Amino acid sequence: MNITVTKSNELIRASYKLTVNEQRLVLTCIAQLDPRKPIPKTKDGDIKPIRVTVSEFAESYNISERSTAYTALQEATDRLNERDIKTYDESGRRYGRFRWVQAVEYHQGQGYVELTFTQRVAPYITLLHQQFTTYRLKQVAQVNSIYAIRIFELLMQFKSTGVVVMGLDEFKLLLELTDKY
Repeated sequence: MNITVTKSNELIRASYKLTVNEQRLVLTCIAQLDPRKPIPKTKDGDIKPIRVTVSEFAESYNISERSTAYTALQEATDRLNERDIKTYDESGRRYGRFRWVQAVEYHQGQGYVELTFTQRVAPYITLLHQQFTTYRLKQVAQVNSIYAIRIFELLMQFKSTGVVVMGLDEFKLLLELTDKY
């Protein structure tokens, strides 16, 4: 499996909290996009839904039981429509808040999910020519922590330099842990 995920560095440094299965679904959808091209549109000009089959999902994340993959996808679609992203300027002040998806549908008994990203998310995952991070999906496939994927992405952003300096408050803000020790 040599599938890659590409996100803008601004999205990686944004604040959001997704469950492991929500992250997996979002990453699987992002991996289907060409980060250099515009987000695909329908004939009507709407953003085209991205389909993820239970088989693709199970294969990507080494889930051996189909029933487990079905459950994971169903759980991922339950609240993903309510999840948001918060972006910050260089001084740490929030300047944007928007939802990940316009729609997400679990097709009961049909073996797939369809996810439509919002227009606001599109610039963070498509038409990327600079200041982005790419990694192979298999590098996070076995991760079962909601924070580990985020930390991995933050570190991958600085892979070329090998150095990342971040204050504890900023780190907690990005992981949405500001109210925790």
